[in-house]
Amino acid sequence: MNTLVVIPTYNEKENIKNLVEKILNLPPPSPYSSPPGGEGGVREDIDVLIVDDNSPDGTGETAEQLAKKYPQLKIIHRKDKRSEGLSRRDGYHYALTHNYDYIIEMDADLSHNPEEIPNFLEAMGKWDVVIGSRFINGSKQVGRGIFRRLGSRLANFYIRKMLKIKNVYDCASGYRCYRREVLEKIDLDDVSFTGPASLIKMLFKCYKLGFKIKEIPITYQERRFGKSKKKSLGFIIEALWTVFKLRFAKTLNEFLFEKKVVVLDPEVYLRRRERNFLTRYRFRKRVKEVLNAIKKYKNMQRIKLLDIGAADGTMLSILNSKLNLERAIGIEPSLELRCAKKDNKIEILGGEGENLPFKENEFDVVILASVIEHVREGDRLVTESYRVLKKSGLLIMTAVDPFFDKIATFLTFKPKDHIQTYNLEKLKKLFINTGFQIKLTEKFGPLFYELIVGEK
Repeated sequence: MNTLVVIPTYNEKENIKNLVEKILNLPPPSPYSSPPGGEGGVREDIDVLIVDDNSPDGTGETAEQLAKKYPQLKIIHRKDKRSEGLSRRDGYHYALTHNYDYIIEMDADLSHNPEEIPNFLEAMGKWDVVIGSRFINGSKQVGRGIFRRLGSRLANFYIRKMLKIKNVYDCASGYRCYRREVLEKIDLDDVSFTGPASLIKMLFKCYKLGFKIKEIPITYQERRFGKSKKKSLGFIIEALWTVFKLRFAKTLNEFLFEKKVVVLDPEVYLRRRERNFLTRYRFRKRVKEVLNAIKKYKNMQRIKLLDIGAADGTMLSILNSKLNLERAIGIEPSLELRCAKKDNKIEILGGEGENLPFKENEFDVVILASVIEHVREGDRLVTESYRVLKKSGLLIMTAVDPFFDKIATFLTFKPKDHIQTYNLEKLKKLFINTGFQIKLTEKFGPLFYELIVGEK
């Protein structure tokens, strides 16, 4: 069994050499234990990954020098925004990509004793996640004052009670070991996977997925060199707020966003959607704005209309009843949502907005109602809409304002299907570059929606 030790670093030049050498010079296990070790007293089954967050003190350069001596030392130099959580995530991805069986994570400041790594690997024979605990029998804390110990215990009590986690007493411990199957089942690209509270999030995900979790005692040594990055008030507030969000995320998400459900029963889908009054209000507001735009810029002759991302066709059905459309067609990739259609006067076809199954110059109006934030290639959506529109045809788009998206992210977790957001200036530039003439741009609704209308 191959093991990778992931170590996020930021300004740890004074500690990193000592830590790496202690890990890579661990004695091999006995012939009867697993995983197998190497010869000559060196653990050949253990590699170390340094994920350096662009440290200004030269930690990355020191690691590179060590790598020349130790081939088992791997290094990732992060250039993005500094984040301990994202450093951990990058380490997890590396472990999965390079087929490691066990993934250990630990702090770089020598507060976690490398000599205890064999205890983690021994416990992995029966468990999926092993956590090094400061608060169970046999554990020790060296160099920590009574107030810090009390504060840590109170924080962990709060975490356990809020998240209803049983039989785990050190929920924020950064000394852990995961079986690779655990990381494979967790969405590591979740956009909420940031900040120092990532350890709490990972534990919560593991617990909710039913993995077997075991705590083992460790000796925690307060750092001797360098400055701690985890004592600031901001770190504490983020951790407490993260626990609150994890506890109530489902309720807040269902209140703020149109819940994306995957159900085979159309009746179940419709009941879920109608339960949320805020979702109903926002949906009706979008329909009203789209309808007003069509009436304002298209004469009331019979028109052909395409709704991209039509879901169950409710908006399309309302527009058809109000406008007496010549043809009302929707495109929706989800089979479950297409099955929820009730109006036989409209058509909903399977397909993607980025590759429409229609000829050029076929429609008078194309609607993109809160679709562009769910795709990676927003420009492709607009280009395809332009292609299928007749001359003087209208593209009517509504989108979530980035400001509201930031508020929603703060209040709860950003919806996973919100890949990116566009402000009005960015949308105008996208429309103009595609060839549209801008007819209208505005914001509407108390929750900051955007409306843009372009004419071909």
